Amino acid sequence: MNQDNVPVRFYEDLVRGRHVIAINFMYAQCSDICPSTTANLVRVQALLGERLGREVRMASISVDPERDTPNILKAYARTFGARSGWQFFTGRSKDITRLRRHLGAFERDPELDRDKTQHTGMVVYGNESRGRWGRVSALADPQRIFESITRWA
Repeated sequence: MNQDNVPVRFYEDLVRGRHVIAINFMYAQCSDICPSTTANLVRVQALLGERLGREVRMASISVDPERDTPNILKAYARTFGARSGWQFFTGRSKDITRLRRHLGAFERDPELDRDKTQHTGMVVYGNESRGRWGRVSALADPQRIFESITRWA
């Protein structure tokens, strides 16, 4: 479900046939790294300009789906000034866990991985049609993130 309460299928609706997707994991009640990473991604959003939504899509996925309803994510996105082309998602916990594992955005220690405060502060980005995927710290210099995610657009 995105922040507008619209159901989505991750691969079919966000990845397949698209140009570049940049994905990070967060949760709205986080008082540690999430506000900083989201603010940093707002700077990346500015660098993307008109490319956001056309060549590059951004997806922030909650690791606290029990509390992060679409309405809460919509308010969070609005607070940070997320534009069209950057969506916020929630879903079933087991689906989000499976997605994190598939993308390599998880802790190897299962106990740490269950603790949402320990989620990775990475942006996983890729171009499925080119078979190219990478990752960069969500707290890296915004220009570096921009260059990383747009080189495969």
